[in-house]
Amino acid sequence: MSQTNTVYSVLLFIAALVSAWVAAVAWRRRAAPGGWPLIILMTATAFWSGTYAIHWSGFPRPSPFFWLDATYVGVVIVPAAFLAFVLQFTDRGRWLTRPVVTLLIGEPVLTLALLWTDPWHGLFFGGQRTPTAGAILKGGPWFWTNAIYSYALLLFALGLLVTTYRQAPALYRKQMGLIVAGVSVPLVVSIASVMLPIPWPNLDISPFLFTVSGTFFAYAIFRYRFLGIVPAARGAILASMSDGILVWDVGDRLLEANPAARQMLGLIAHPVGEGLQHALAHVPELLRCCEESGSVRAEVSLPGPRYLDVRIIPLADRRGRTQGRLAILRDITEAKQAEQERERLIQSLQDALGQVKTLRGLLPICANCKKIRDDFGYWRQVEDYIHEHSEADFSHGLCPDCMRKLYPDMFPSLEDCAAKVRELLAQAGPCTARSLAAVLDLPYDYVADCLRHMVEEGKAVVSGEGERATYRLL
Repeated sequence: MSQTNTVYSVLLFIAALVSAWVAAVAWRRRAAPGGWPLIILMTATAFWSGTYAIHWSGFPRPSPFFWLDATYVGVVIVPAAFLAFVLQFTDRGRWLTRPVVTLLIGEPVLTLALLWTDPWHGLFFGGQRTPTAGAILKGGPWFWTNAIYSYALLLFALGLLVTTYRQAPALYRKQMGLIVAGVSVPLVVSIASVMLPIPWPNLDISPFLFTVSGTFFAYAIFRYRFLGIVPAARGAILASMSDGILVWDVGDRLLEANPAARQMLGLIAHPVGEGLQHALAHVPELLRCCEESGSVRAEVSLPGPRYLDVRIIPLADRRGRTQGRLAILRDITEAKQAEQERERLIQSLQDALGQVKTLRGLLPICANCKKIRDDFGYWRQVEDYIHEHSEADFSHGLCPDCMRKLYPDMFPSLEDCAAKVRELLAQAGPCTARSLAAVLDLPYDYVADCLRHMVEEGKAVVSGEGERATYRLL
């Protein structure tokens, strides 16, 4: 084995070890969104670099290209695993539907099958492999199909990362910036090595570059808690909160508005990136609170009406420099309405209490005429005295006893009335006082009093209460 081959092999083994180390570190964070795809990605990279190192080391092999062909197991897994990682990391895991997963698994399997059976059909290498080939950088129809497919997946995933990076707060930008940089370098150089002439035409330098990717990933894990704090987890937490959350930077550009805030304020679906003045123009009272300096606690009313408890706090970095502000919005409409109703009830009770006049103590009343002696010694009618000392008014009528006493010709005696009632009840059965009064052409109160006496004397029985009560003979 030449000195050049030894250098290649050592460097590739180093790349494999770095990738395996990153996979081992990611294993401890495998439960985080994107954890498992990252483990698969770095394991595939380690396998790619390791088998390529074995190829250059001159290690015994069943066939001349056995270890070189084995590198393609890692080559075809890397794009699919990277896309799955990005989808989960950026909270787009719902895109990994069954057809998508089938495609991500099926295409690598088909590619490996065509590679290992190429002598039978020539679809992968297309007869372009030379006996001294040290890399798989050109081939037949399926080689280019797989190359285009793989680079399309990587570029699409990189685009999603960049899009998420532009909308993310500072902490997530730093960790995502490292991931974008770690992927962009090997991707660009890999495309260049396939499409353009390179100084080492017989060497695939992509595995070397994945050492750079692994270094970036490791730095992101230890420096910025990559996979410990991820946008997917942040999005899940914010989406589940009942309180509204607004975050904006020092330039008053909206960085975050969770679903609860968008619903409370009637914001558009994705207001991130808009100016605060434009996004909150329809709620000027809240906008004024957001424009105040320092910490703010206020109660804001919205059309509807709706009421929000608003807390605004500054956000600072570790050096104490203000990076933006955070607003927490809590809907207190029900509590506010209950408070207003309670205040209205208290006020109405106080008003009623102020109008009440109370009669207390002993009232001197005449045993015969029922007049009451007032505080000045004058005897007054009961209704006059009570009206003066309360809000009560009187309406005058005649009780049944007075009807019989004052108008004997118009109202029969109690005995005569009872006889007529018994006769009707015997003929018609149970009746109400109202119906009996209509038949007898007598006042309702007069007949009801007669029936009450009959019940008390045990001559009739009553069922029910009030005007719906029915009477029958015993």
